[in-house]
Amino acid sequence: MKLTIYFILSMMMFATGRDYKLQKNNLKISIEKIYKIPEDSFVFKGNYYSIEIFMINNTNSPIKFWTWSCSWTENWLTNSKNVDFYYPECNSNVPIISTINPNGKLIIKGKLEVIKENYTLMKNIRIGFIMIKEDEYNDYTDNFYEILGYKFKEKKDIYWSEPFNITEKNSN
Repeated sequence: MKLTIYFILSMMMFATGRDYKLQKNNLKISIEKIYKIPEDSFVFKGNYYSIEIFMINNTNSPIKFWTWSCSWTENWLTNSKNVDFYYPECNSNVPIISTINPNGKLIIKGKLEVIKENYTLMKNIRIGFIMIKEDEYNDYTDNFYEILGYKFKEKKDIYWSEPFNITEKNSN
């Protein structure tokens, strides 16, 4: 009897670990392009970079998640205190559901700001996406920012890119 219970518990632990690992591979965050924006072509002075992010769905099912219609950067973070997303001003901003089709990709174009002055190279930068799944938020009863904060604090449902470097002359 003890052997049977041990076997069942072992199988449950193995299956849970395997499913979790597969789940993390279901969505890939990839940096496809990054280049420095010349200071004279951007409204603000500073070190800004245009970035193209691919969110790749590696499943045969659609991936649906909540984000904002304008301030989509709320779901994103970096692993560096010296690099952050540029937050655009918004006239109208509401939570929306975004969908990535099966085996498809969503291309996001944004801007990063390097806050550190007098840098020549920022190494091993990663960006992360905090996913709020379609069924985890109700527009009428839930607080979007509380869910984001909880997931950030618990390190739950954060999908990270591979490390990349930012130089003053980026041109990937």
